[in-house]
Amino acid sequence: MQWLKFERLRWEKGRPETAEYFCGGCERPIAEHHKTRMHECGEWRATATAADPTTVGYHLSALYSPVGWLSWQRIARAHEAARGSDEAMRAFRNTILGETWMETGEAPDWQRLADRREAWSPGTVPERGLFLTAGADVQKDRIEVDVWAWGRGLESWLVDHLVLEGGPGDPACWQQLTDLLGRTWTHASGQPMALARLAIDTGYETSAVYAWSRQVGFAQVAPVKGVEGFTRTSPVTGPTYVDATVASKRLWRGARLWTVATSTFKAETYRFLRQDRPTKEDQAAGALCPPGTVHLPDWADGEWLKQLTAEQLVTVRTKRGFARLEWQKLRERNEALDTRVYARAAAWIAGADRWPEARWADLEAQLGVAKQDGPTEGAAAAPSGPKRTMLRRRTVRSSYMAREGSVFARRPTALKGIKGRLALGGNFAKASRDLGLAELSRVKRSAIPADHVLMLGMATVRDRLDEVHEAGRATDVLRWSCPFASEKDRVVESRIGRHDGLDHEVVLPVVAEVVGVEKLRDATFD
Repeated sequence: MQWLKFERLRWEKGRPETAEYFCGGCERPIAEHHKTRMHECGEWRATATAADPTTVGYHLSALYSPVGWLSWQRIARAHEAARGSDEAMRAFRNTILGETWMETGEAPDWQRLADRREAWSPGTVPERGLFLTAGADVQKDRIEVDVWAWGRGLESWLVDHLVLEGGPGDPACWQQLTDLLGRTWTHASGQPMALARLAIDTGYETSAVYAWSRQVGFAQVAPVKGVEGFTRTSPVTGPTYVDATVASKRLWRGARLWTVATSTFKAETYRFLRQDRPTKEDQAAGALCPPGTVHLPDWADGEWLKQLTAEQLVTVRTKRGFARLEWQKLRERNEALDTRVYARAAAWIAGADRWPEARWADLEAQLGVAKQDGPTEGAAAAPSGPKRTMLRRRTVRSSYMAREGSVFARRPTALKGIKGRLALGGNFAKASRDLGLAELSRVKRSAIPADHVLMLGMATVRDRLDEVHEAGRATDVLRWSCPFASEKDRVVESRIGRHDGLDHEVVLPVVAEVVGVEKLRDATFD
């Protein structure tokens, strides 16, 4: 007994009326009038185990159509007519064969990628790699991390692959991930490089991921949530503040979450992997790879390469008959592809897609890398042509705060009134009008004292600390962010030494109080 396959329907080229089905056992043609007898002796056989035993799905090709319905000759004629058109061939496979359509070449051949591998040691950053990001995929018994280096035009190199055994239920596993944030990798120039950003998936053990992210700080870590589909206006959106549960305590807006359009970055990755590149001889002569080229090392084994190419973009039909694109797994394990997508999202969050030429030049100067001729911004080179001169906005510093009689000139009185209202749970909007700070209405009542907000302003509290690239203990953040704080380490230690791991919203107002508001406003934040 055999099931009918389209590959066994054969005919002479250009003559679909000669179509015959050849038996898979004896390779002899079967006349179509035998289908009536074949149907009587046929049976349904399951090819998959249903998760729900009460639900059964059926798959049947038009090759089984009874005599007098759609004949084999008409199926062959429809296939002949669809040749040369992907859209027509897609319709043929969907409506006649009842199969899903796979976009041609969407999943690169892993063996072809293996032939393109290059030689560099694990943990070493190639010369044109200018900054590092990492993607972490949380599994039941482990956390897999891939470290990628990025250069101009979003050219990328796999620098390291780590498997942290233990899983989210093991504190030692999270400690290894914490140590990874402070680790450095050696650049080809000899300079040490640290991670600019690590993106970690929140799809599994969400509360554990939020708790760890809060512990190490959100300046270097970005919890991400993947969403499917190609309809999003931006590949990464956020961050949004979400509730987090830490030590069985629910924290309102306790974590920052970035939303990542995984479909967009998967399609981009496969497009970059399929790009043609100069031969090794041409590269040795100075030829540059196109923007977005993905470089893979020779220590990336076959299993990792298979995981990188583990999904395929297919066109499926909805219940209403509309076509939509959907990523489907070709194999069960796809961690390498997921970590690549998260590392790419981390690069986007770091701003690599929007960096100007000056930023890339600055990174090259820090690492002692000679400037490369080629595209410098985003994933593609900018089109040549005359550049438009951008108008510079004129800014004028307001003298309102210096006016006699303003609320800021009457600070002690205003502070006394606002602190009294907050202590009594008063109206935040009224307090904002009194102080002239509309942003005050967004402040948590328990997070920032009103006098600190008044001295510093919410714009500084929220925005400046977002630019801090590394967060450890609160005292380290203070010293690293503001050069004036180092003069008063003892005071800083005594004021916040017992508050390690506090949110950024609490840190900067304390700096303002210790070193002075005017000095803090004049300080340079990297």
